[in-house]
Amino acid sequence: MNTNRAEAHAAELLTAAFKRTFTDVVVLTGLIVSLPKPSRIPTGEFDCIVVCNAGMFVFEVKGWKNCGVRRCKEGTRNRWFLGCKDRNDHEVPDPLVQGCEKLTGLKSFLDPRIGIRYYVLLPEEGVELDPTLPAGVITSQELPYIPRLLRSQTKASKTHMMMDGETVDLLARYLQQLGEGHTLEEHIENCQRFHADKKAELDPCAANLALQGGGKSADSAAVP
Repeated sequence: MNTNRAEAHAAELLTAAFKRTFTDVVVLTGLIVSLPKPSRIPTGEFDCIVVCNAGMFVFEVKGWKNCGVRRCKEGTRNRWFLGCKDRNDHEVPDPLVQGCEKLTGLKSFLDPRIGIRYYVLLPEEGVELDPTLPAGVITSQELPYIPRLLRSQTKASKTHMMMDGETVDLLARYLQQLGEGHTLEEHIENCQRFHADKKAELDPCAANLALQGGGKSADSAAVP
C-alpha cells in the first residue's frame, strides 16, 4: 500500500460517506495494477477505489488546500491552475487526463454490468472550485451527496447492476490480486521511462540524462 496523508484522509471520508448509504463498502488505497495495451504506461496507480453495492468508483486524490482551482481552454487541451492568496497562480497537471487512461485500462478487466466512474476528490480545507469545473471534481463538502446519487442512478440503470455483499467482496479481492507484485518504485520507473521517451522525440540527449538519473528524481517525477 502506498498512501500519503491526503489519500489516507480521503479514504476515511469515503468510508464514512459510502457506509451511510450502502451496506457493503470496501475502500482500497494506493493500488498499483498492470494496464493492458494500448495504455502508454504499463502500470497505473489508483489513489482510492470504492467498491460498494452500486459498483466501483475511482477517486484521484489531490492534497491541494487553501486555494482556488480553475481551468482554461488552450487549443485542444485544458490547463489547470491553483490560486493562493500569498503567491501567483501556478499550473498543475490536468487530473482528469491523468485518470482517463487508467480508468479505461481498469474497465477492461471488469464485467460491463458493473458501474464504474471516476472522480477527482480534494479532501483538504479551504479549497474553492471555479463553477465551470466538471461535476466530477468535488470537495469534501460535496462528497456526502455522491453515494446517494450513485445509488439512485445504479438502481435506475438498465445496463448496470446493484451488487450483493458477496460480489462486493469478490470484486475487492480481485482488484487486490491485480495489484499483487507491483511496487511504487516500479510504477515511478515506468512513468520516468514514458516521459523520457516523449523527450527523446524532441531532445535525445535530455532523454538519456533523465534515464541515467540526471533528470528529475523519482520523488519529483510526474506520476499519472
